[in-house]
Amino acid sequence: MKAMLLAAGESSRLPEARRYGSKLLVPVRGKTILERNLLFLKKEGIRDIVINLCAGKEPIMAFLKKKWNFGLHLSFSFEDKPMGTAGGVKEAQGLLGKKDFLALYGDNLCDFDIRKLCAFHRTQKAIATIGVFDSSKTKHTGILAGLVRVGPHGKVEKFIEKRNNQKVENGFVNAGIAVFSPRIFSRIPAGRHYDFGKNVYPGLLRQSRRLVAVEGATYVLASDTAETLKRTRRLAAKVL
Repeated sequence: MKAMLLAAGESSRLPEARRYGSKLLVPVRGKTILERNLLFLKKEGIRDIVINLCAGKEPIMAFLKKKWNFGLHLSFSFEDKPMGTAGGVKEAQGLLGKKDFLALYGDNLCDFDIRKLCAFHRTQKAIATIGVFDSSKTKHTGILAGLVRVGPHGKVEKFIEKRNNQKVENGFVNAGIAVFSPRIFSRIPAGRHYDFGKNVYPGLLRQSRRLVAVEGATYVLASDTAETLKRTRRLAAKVL
């Protein structure tokens, strides 16, 4: 299976990113966020990875060259402007091929059980399978966006993108990782900024398409603001 690391987002909300050239090159316990995500995917048996890049691409490319791409087969999708999480996937369609693929938010760190995620996706024959977490059980940085209500057999009944939310009632939270059928490409318009949380998942629910979710992480650490990075570093001392 191929994976896509979504890494084209702007770093404007994370001042420390300017020091390193990209938020993905910000260190957490001695390793960059980018390195930790690539090594996580490698450990899970995924070696063919697509990375989309926009702002800060030069220092990222230089870093990867210095590290010999960590022994992975890396392909790159370059965006003139950020296209959003789903728009970035659409731009990389030619690199991702015609099979199921994994997508991971590049500024998150997590230990999601990818084998469990993929197995559930195949069993359910879903167009998309979202990895979720229970905020009362999973260590996280406190910003709870992408609220998910899950019904029987993992069927997603409701998805609400709610930025800077601090509370979840009777539901789960999007962990920033998902497996997609190639059918997902037909649900994303070309050449437009488009997000999974804001556009694709709610659209699939309105159209009664097969959208499911599964739980499988002990920590999900975001690093998109100075506040969340501070919490990530504090929690990383316990989980990494």
